[in-house]
Amino acid sequence: MAYADTSNPKNFTIAIRQSGLISLVDVTGSLTSFEAGALRQAITGLVAIKKKIIVLNLAGSITLDSSGIGELVRTT
Repeated sequence: MAYADTSNPKNFTIAIRQSGLISLVDVTGSLTSFEAGALRQAITGLVAIKKKIIVLNLAGSITLDSSGIGELVRTT
């Protein structure tokens, strides 16, 4: 699965890959208030299909503001 926020012109993507029972969520680009909805959609989608082990990979993130941090806290 992949999610992208097209309302913001910055390069932002969320890619989800599986490694056994683990769902790896790769976030690249800026994670700010504009992109928080896409992250929420990705995480709630995984939870809806009963994925219990979710790992967020923020290594590709270039910006993380307070809204992005708030979304991380809200979805965990």
